[in-house]
Amino acid sequence: TQTTKPTSWPATSGDAASFVADVTVPDDTYAAPGDKFVKTWRIKNTGTTTWTPAYAIVWIQGEKMGAPDEVPFPKQVRPNEEMDISVSLTAPSQAGTYQTFFRLQNEGGQYFKLDGSGDLWVKIIVGLPYTVTPTGTEVPEPTRTVTATPN
Repeated sequence: TQTTKPTSWPATSGDAASFVADVTVPDDTYAAPGDKFVKTWRIKNTGTTTWTPAYAIVWIQGEKMGAPDEVPFPKQVRPNEEMDISVSLTAPSQAGTYQTFFRLQNEGGQYFKLDGSGDLWVKIIVGLPYTVTPTGTEVPEPTRTVTATPN
């Protein structure tokens, strides 16, 4: 379901982050309809405050893919430390390209940006990857690139 939450950026004091890596499911990963998968990002605390499990990533817009409304930070993260944060998702049942966005939120409920983009996201392609043969016909590749990650 395509819906949107408020996306304003209230001023925050001391909260800042930077994106480090897509640990799992990089952009444009292929998935079969209904595949369950876990998206994990690595982020760094570039601010002056210590993050606690009262901080969270919050779903804000896009194809929800069964995401929870929020996922608490898994641990305390001091300035200049990194953490991995994961969300369990399900690929939509129809073929196509889907994207969903999450925003960082402090314990007071204020959003704060990742350097650059502002949000974390997942972008997948539902369906099998195809290659074009010399005859011009499309042939499905034999493997998919999304794999389940144990909890």
